[in-house]
Amino acid sequence: MFIKLLLLFLAPFLLADEFDSSYIAQPGDIFSAEMFNQQHDNIKKRLKAPSNLDLIGKWSCKETLFNPSGRTGFTSFDSGLYLENSPYEATFKNDGDGTFSVTNFMIGPSLTGAFHVVGGALFIQGEFSPEIYTIHKYSKDKVSFRDDSSIIVCNLTKTSSNKNAASDSGTWNDLIPKSHPTGFSASLSGTNVTLNWADNATDETGYKIMRKNSRKGSFALISTTSANATSYVDTISSSDSGYWYKVVPINSSGDGKASKIVRVNNSSASNDLTFVAGSGIDVVKNGNTITISSKGSSSSSVSGPSTGSSP
Repeated sequence: MFIKLLLLFLAPFLLADEFDSSYIAQPGDIFSAEMFNQQHDNIKKRLKAPSNLDLIGKWSCKETLFNPSGRTGFTSFDSGLYLENSPYEATFKNDGDGTFSVTNFMIGPSLTGAFHVVGGALFIQGEFSPEIYTIHKYSKDKVSFRDDSSIIVCNLTKTSSNKNAASDSGTWNDLIPKSHPTGFSASLSGTNVTLNWADNATDETGYKIMRKNSRKGSFALISTTSANATSYVDTISSSDSGYWYKVVPINSSGDGKASKIVRVNNSSASNDLTFVAGSGIDVVKNGNTITISSKGSSSSSVSGPSTGSSP
């Protein structure tokens, strides 16, 4: 409840899709420490004030103006109340000497010069005076800037190989896969687990198949598929009661966002109850009846199956 209220309060400043939990919640599930920490980490990252280094990269930007006058290179819409320009590429760079610069940041005229981020605002060197934009929303690959009459929305297209050094001394790298797999499911037949998902990425070179055999355990890589894969079949041990799976899109720049996590229950695993008689206690199993008694006293019996499914 606290997290929902906090997200509602922060809604104008945050991108909701970045708070998507990797777990599929089902009735009766326990909100685990891992799930809580995941959402807490999401909130912490999104509340972080952007810095100069956070803007280093190549961005595809588009500006929208309200009630414009005397601006060229824009297309009108909504009865001429608004104008927007075609997407353009702006490059924010680390100069390597403690200063930062931007090229081709267009607000009508193209701005090229020093920039500085402070207090949630972007200052860019103009021809006569600095241009000041409020950083309205920020995430790892999307940012928007606004002033009194316009807003510029930028999507990251390239990252620097080393943000902490002069950008021109490094390389510009492609992004990790932007789209994550959806509709992830797992079905068990014997000891074969069939995984299926929707391949939403267009820039992945394959998918990592990740598995663990306990809720508190760590995921381990069991295989990597080729690009555009939508399924995988895993063979599991008949002695383990359950497995958790996720798939992760990858390319040369790293791992993208993982799918939801799904669990399969291995009904063939043995879940027999084991009773050990202690001092002065007799335990006798006869079919579906378990008799527990103190030695030398009358017994009590419990009828019912002696095997069951683990939660």
